[in-house]
Amino acid sequence: GEGEETMKELLGLIATHGLRSDKLSDLKGIAFHIDDYVKIMPRRDFIKDIDSIPFPARDLIANNTFSNIITSRGCPYKCIFCASVEFWGKPRFHSAEYVVEEIEQMINKYKAVHISIWDDLFIADKPRLESICKLIQRKKINKKISFGCALRSNLIDPEICELLKKINVKRISFGFETGSQKILDFLKCGSVTIEQHIKAVKLCKSYGFFTTGTFMLGNP
Repeated sequence: GEGEETMKELLGLIATHGLRSDKLSDLKGIAFHIDDYVKIMPRRDFIKDIDSIPFPARDLIANNTFSNIITSRGCPYKCIFCASVEFWGKPRFHSAEYVVEEIEQMINKYKAVHISIWDDLFIADKPRLESICKLIQRKKINKKISFGCALRSNLIDPEICELLKKINVKRISFGFETGSQKILDFLKCGSVTIEQHIKAVKLCKSYGFFTTGTFMLGNP
């Protein structure tokens, strides 16, 4: 499961007791060697309020000029090759206020000039997307920095393109995976079509986005 609370408790336990198996057995979300087998503890519950998680310690990274941010966890789709649903569970989102505050810190403290948004699906919650875009414009962040993000062919439309254009998104990526509808149906459970891929590229190019895609080779 998620590592933030587990890691914090684990480090506290080690600091107090060392690596003692009897103490490790009190900790959810870990697996450890004991004698000649691996003991697997119960899975830790998902963090309900992900806004409670502090911002990453980016001061530990030498150069944050081109940086990354994750504004949500999980994805509403269940593509067969993706670990996201298993790892993150159902989608959970940072609030627009949390996201924009983190972006401001990245600009003011770490001198970021471009931020890649590494969500599984940044546009999954359209009202939240609109709130983020309004805040970015209100604070004139779009005049200071550019963005890149990953989208989904069956969800992109002119309204979303307009929003992304206004906040200075420069780069967009899609998970195309394949040019075969048969294989695409297998990989993405019939949730998207090749025709939607083609329309998505044409639409994004018409808005001037640098548009790329990822592909998977050797599928069964």
